[in-house]
Amino acid sequence: MGYFFVINHFRPRDGSSYIAASTLLSAALASNAKQVNTVLVIDGSEQSDPDLERSLALVGARYLHAGRRLSFAEGYNLGLAQSDERWTILCASDVYPSFTIFDTLDACLADNAHGPIGCIIPMLSLSDLPIQQSRTKRALPAKVPLMTLNFNMFETDYLRSIGGIPERFSGNYNDVALCATLQRDGRSIVMVPDRCVHYGSMTLASGGSSVSWERDTREFRLAFPELFRADGFWHLDLRRFTTSRILRTVISAAHILPRQTGHKIICKAMDLLLLRWA
Repeated sequence: MGYFFVINHFRPRDGSSYIAASTLLSAALASNAKQVNTVLVIDGSEQSDPDLERSLALVGARYLHAGRRLSFAEGYNLGLAQSDERWTILCASDVYPSFTIFDTLDACLADNAHGPIGCIIPMLSLSDLPIQQSRTKRALPAKVPLMTLNFNMFETDYLRSIGGIPERFSGNYNDVALCATLQRDGRSIVMVPDRCVHYGSMTLASGGSSVSWERDTREFRLAFPELFRADGFWHLDLRRFTTSRILRTVISAAHILPRQTGHKIICKAMDLLLLRWA
């Protein structure tokens, strides 16, 4: 099995050098895997970075600058357009593949026990989505209702057929909108029992990002009113993303509690019922 590995890089003007160093580490780890045929760094920064390009070449990775600043989703989609493999992995520049993740992905595809696959994700050392943050060791892959866009493997032709990563949002809700499409198409999101290290918000913390939570929330409410719930976790009606009666009941009951308490109960229920989701 061969994979096309895309890293989405963005360094603001006068941004710290650690951003490029992080991208280089991620690329070096992916290039080291026998299953990865191509590592491509998409640079969505305003200006190209010849030093980064040279460093990437030394570890066997390619570099592509679009000639203009790219949004979060545009960077991923430019990488997707270059893929010549059946499976494409989209990776944030502050996510570092484990030494075993590609063997784990191979095993998941060989197992073929989850029906048509929409996306395969690992557990992460840090995640905004509680069920994706690794706190306990899991033995088997499991279907999950949601994911974050940090390390995601897609069937290339399928992702292209649905328009790639939704570009309507600046960096929030792109993943939720994609999850809604996968659910509509009967495609599973499968989380494998392997962990990748996620530094977390490295680009955002450096300043200069165009990502806006407020703008994306307004846009999501307009685009997906049936999925929006003002007092919900991520402002979502999570009942729309699961067929589990137990979880639906927990979510409904939690909404009568104070917001913070209700969210804690929902997150705990999601974690406990992880293996029950379909």
